[in-house]
Amino acid sequence: MLSQILTWHPAGADLILLVVRLAFGIACFTHGWHKVTGIDGFAAKWRLSLPLAWTVALTQTLGGAMVAVGIGHGLGALALVVCGLGITWKLIFDAGEPFVQPGGHSWDMGLVYTLLPLALLALLASGPGRFALDALLG
Repeated sequence: MLSQILTWHPAGADLILLVVRLAFGIACFTHGWHKVTGIDGFAAKWRLSLPLAWTVALTQTLGGAMVAVGIGHGLGALALVVCGLGITWKLIFDAGEPFVQPGGHSWDMGLVYTLLPLALLALLASGPGRFALDALLG
């Protein structure tokens, strides 16, 4: 039984890639869409210029959608990597947030934003899997 679990199955890898793409893509899309619909508040809260706030919001929204459905996933993942690293920098160094603050914003989320680009880089290196629009259309 254990040997069956540990045996590499390409179909299983495609399913894992689908789950990773959906989880990260939908999460990024949701965070981005929230920023798009409240762009002025987002820019003011984080002291960002409106062009930079729009760049972050649209990168998360469009990049998240691209990763989730698996079309142009490489470009979407790369854009999200850059965005995630910038967000992490802002949370840890510019905002000076504590590591953990129950009920409040803290830089442990910065850690998540740091790990997110690593997962997206793995996705970028592996390809989207066969359950992606890129694979179906290509």
